[in-house]
Amino acid sequence: MDFARLRASPIRLLVLAADLVSGEPRRFDNASLTVDALVASATVPGLFPAVPAEGAVLVDGGVVQRAPTLELLDAERLDRLLVVLGSGGDALRGETIQPVLERAFELAQAREVRRDVELARFRHPGVEIRVVQPSEPLRLRPLDFDGPRLAALLDLGRRDGLACLDGLGYRP
Repeated sequence: MDFARLRASPIRLLVLAADLVSGEPRRFDNASLTVDALVASATVPGLFPAVPAEGAVLVDGGVVQRAPTLELLDAERLDRLLVVLGSGGDALRGETIQPVLERAFELAQAREVRRDVELARFRHPGVEIRVVQPSEPLRLRPLDFDGPRLAALLDLGRRDGLACLDGLGYRP
């Protein structure tokens, strides 16, 4: 990650981690994001070890808050907000309880984010709020580390990200 470019970017980035000890959300932006904070923001408790960073023990921010949409808009003056919504699956796969629980959890998370986005649109009508999600189903399970599949998903993410920026009038 090119942190110098990130820090100079006019596009504001907010990454959320959670303090595993206190349960408080920890927000990192263009100026404060570090490699440790970024890794911690994707560290799912029970699956990956927590990351000691910033004087705390950090894990995925989704543990305490899926997307800090309302808090960000209440604290910052913004014209536009992009909310990234992941989409792991598209249908139930398998006959065991695990895929059913994974899909149910994913649906609950997505619903929470969409509810917060709608409430944010109501409270902040002057802010353009867009939900950005993959252009095709990822068909991804939580511990799916298949190299070629992940490479294809990274490529999809790059294409979708560039299309999103292009649609907003930004040229990377």
